[in-house]
This record gives sequence, structure tokens and C-alpha cells, in this order.
Amino acid sequence: MPAIQATQIERAKQFIRDNLLQPRLDTRELCRYLGMSRSSLYRLFEPLGGVARYIRSARLLDAHRALSTASDTRPVYAIARERGFDDPSEFSRAFKHQFGYSPSEARSEWVPAPHPHKAQAGAASNLAEVIRAVS
Repeated sequence: MPAIQATQIERAKQFIRDNLLQPRLDTRELCRYLGMSRSSLYRLFEPLGGVARYIRSARLLDAHRALSTASDTRPVYAIARERGFDDPSEFSRAFKHQFGYSPSEARSEWVPAPHPHKAQAGAASNLAEVIRAVS
């Protein structure tokens, strides 16, 4: 990856991390911040599975961290809503698809959030790539 693209992707990732809980975080906001066209942004995130998928994965990983924190006793739906998932069923399906267990299981067993740079045992190889990309 050329140096300019590496810098752009790092700026984009930082913007996403800083604005993860903002409901308006989307490709338009990211394009505006980076000063690039939508098609350029899509090309930039293509190796990471796409912009929307990257943002969704980052939000799910952040939700997992919240659910895995013993001091965070908010209901699962509140944590999901804070991260842009208005439909609890959609959140639960997406969470289970990404991590292999439900949000309730993550909370009840205090499963630590996967390390972004290591694959989760037994998970699909693309999950490891997505988690690695989120960091």
C-alpha cells in the first residue's frame, strides 16, 4: 500500500474510532472529513471489506468490550442502541455472526473482547481479518 493510502486509511480509522458512537457516522461524514470522493473512499476500504462493514465491525467490537466490562450493567439493548443498532434482534444476529456467541453469553460469562490483532479460536478466517482491520 502506498504511503499516501496508508496515511489516509489511518486517518479514516482514527476518525471512525473517535466518532464510533455518533449515529450520523457514515460514508458521507468520512468523505467530508478526509476530503475525498465516495468512490475513492470505497477503493481505500476495499481491502478491509468495505466502509460500512468496517464501521459495523468496529461498533460490534466496541459493544463487546462494553458487554465484557463487569462495571457496565446497562441492558444489552442500551449498549446496542448507543452504537447505532436500533433493532435488538439485528444487533444480536450481527453480534453472534461476528463472535460466535450471543451478547447475553458475552455478558454472563464476561468473555473478554477479542484482541484486534489475533484471530478468535474457531472463528471464520474473515472474522480475524475484520477484527484486525478494525484496530
